[in-house]
Amino acid sequence: MPDEIPDGWYVLIQRSITRPLPFGGVPFGFAVLNGTVTLALTLGGQMLWFALVGLGIHLLGVAACKRDPYIFDVLREHVHTKRYYHV
Repeated sequence: MPDEIPDGWYVLIQRSITRPLPFGGVPFGFAVLNGTVTLALTLGGQMLWFALVGLGIHLLGVAACKRDPYIFDVLREHVHTKRYYHV
């Protein structure tokens, strides 16, 4: 602990608190959405080949999250941002 900071003003914080919580390597919301759509089309639509597509989408999400852990937060903000503003 540095000497110039008074006692009680310096607290160690775990790195896991400040990072997003991954579920299978991707954010929880993406994993649930991908799993739900994949299971619905695979089992409900009887398209068994879509299980491989869903796995591929998940692996692409894992690769994107390894490069930037906040990529899905950025994409969500991009979708919700207005393209123009009225003056």
